[in-house]
Amino acid sequence: MKFIPIILLFLTSCIPANDGTFTGRVGTSEAQNLAIIRPGIHYKFAPGDTTWLQTDRNGQFRFSTPLQANTRFEWVVGGWRLPIILSPGKSLHFDSVDLSFSGWFSDLHNQYLQLMEQDARLMERIRAQREDFVAGNITPTLDLYHFRMRLATEYFGDTPMRSVVHRMSGEFIIKQLEALRFAPESISREQILQDAIEHGFFTYESFVAQRAGIRDFTDAWIKSFPGRDLNLSEADWKRTQAPQLDSLRNLVTRHISDRRARAHAAMFLLAERLTEAPFPYAEASYQDYIDRYSDYPENIAFLRALYEDLKQVQPPNPAIPFELPDPSGALVSLEDVKGTFVLLDFWASWCAPCLAEFPHMKRLHAEYSRKDVKFISISTEEDEQIWRDYLAADPHPWIQVYAGGGFLHPLFQAYKGGGIPFYLLLDRKGNIYRYNDFRPSSNLKEILDDALTAEFPARSMP
Repeated sequence: MKFIPIILLFLTSCIPANDGTFTGRVGTSEAQNLAIIRPGIHYKFAPGDTTWLQTDRNGQFRFSTPLQANTRFEWVVGGWRLPIILSPGKSLHFDSVDLSFSGWFSDLHNQYLQLMEQDARLMERIRAQREDFVAGNITPTLDLYHFRMRLATEYFGDTPMRSVVHRMSGEFIIKQLEALRFAPESISREQILQDAIEHGFFTYESFVAQRAGIRDFTDAWIKSFPGRDLNLSEADWKRTQAPQLDSLRNLVTRHISDRRARAHAAMFLLAERLTEAPFPYAEASYQDYIDRYSDYPENIAFLRALYEDLKQVQPPNPAIPFELPDPSGALVSLEDVKGTFVLLDFWASWCAPCLAEFPHMKRLHAEYSRKDVKFISISTEEDEQIWRDYLAADPHPWIQVYAGGGFLHPLFQAYKGGGIPFYLLLDRKGNIYRYNDFRPSSNLKEILDDALTAEFPARSMP
């Protein structure tokens, strides 16, 4: 791993008894994206508390927070996200001279840097084998994932950084499920479930350690079964087949024996269901969770907040107003396009499904009058120049605005977007007409034709 060679030791004195402290110094470019994140209950919808670190004229920063026990944070610096463990009354430092940590738990953090150097090489080999993997030659890739897991265990098997072991164990198990799509006879689902149990995947500690472990596992599980209609987008598939997919997920979740782990897993899957399945269908699951797991108040509070937020963006509620700049810097607002149906398209250039929809959007944009339908693409790209470069190479004939901020942009979060592409269709009054239950490549034309015909029945007459 090529780490940023510009961080140096910054010592402080007199640490409050219960404060964990982290200090260092960064260069100008890294100071623009320097943060400490305390992980939240859900990686998308409650991603945690982020403290953006300010530096002095020398690039020095200091982070300190009251703690009751060893606590895992993520340090965001120059594009990297590194786990750090802070402890009450202890200090952790980073020294740019030899690119190593010093202070409390410094050995663990230095070992993590060593692991990442090895892991970067392993991931290069894994990426190089991708074509062979999808062709059914799965063993070399699975062996490398297993080796990653073994390395993590050797470094952190019984330490405060055991979360790294859980993360890599989960990635190995999920890759086994992915292999079933390309080599169905290679391994049985029963064997994968047994491996998951043996590696502690279905434990509360494991679920918390992974970004989206149970969600990713169950997604890979249901995709490993044949019969999916590949003509449907993934969003359409999850929406139209919600009951059947939940039945498959239940084959996994019944293996979670600990009640706390079951409550956490069910919370994660319910959050996905609320944002992916038809809302009336998901509401029944929401009420069932509230009744069943009332003894987990943090989970209940999170789900109640998510549910209430989602209710506010269901049809026919008013759309959330915004003012965002177009490529010329002029601000675009919903007031500018009121009086037509409006497609809001959240996207980024790294999102392959987003880009795959653009040819269909171009066709539909040409088919409808601007008096009836307008499109607004809202870029969530974190780097504005990448957005500008993409549009210069592939201009789109509809309104383009820049939000930035990735999935943390306030507008995207207010709409509870779980991923991209993410679409909303607004009516002529600026109210939400459809909420992410359509795609330009599939049913958007049908929805628009029905809406316009309902307004002007004469259009449907010969």
